[in-house]
Amino acid sequence: MGRTRLLIIMDMKNVRHQVKSKWYYIFWGGMSLAVVGMCAAIVHSNYKLADSRSEMAESIKEYVMIKPFPLLCRDGTYLGG
Repeated sequence: MGRTRLLIIMDMKNVRHQVKSKWYYIFWGGMSLAVVGMCAAIVHSNYKLADSRSEMAESIKEYVMIKPFPLLCRDGTYLGG
């Protein structure tokens, strides 16, 4: 009887180490909401930019679509830029 009670108490101690405080969940919940919010803001701003017809928006679209991924051809010229 005493041995089983000791094992149960030892198991409870091991389980207790796995329990996180409420601040752990509040922190990671807040971080998750911040990431989702930033992604939503970026997507929204990209939709607004894609819909815009201003000269500045056109130059940004051209830069974003062409400049980051130039491919160097064998003759020394760049494809796409």
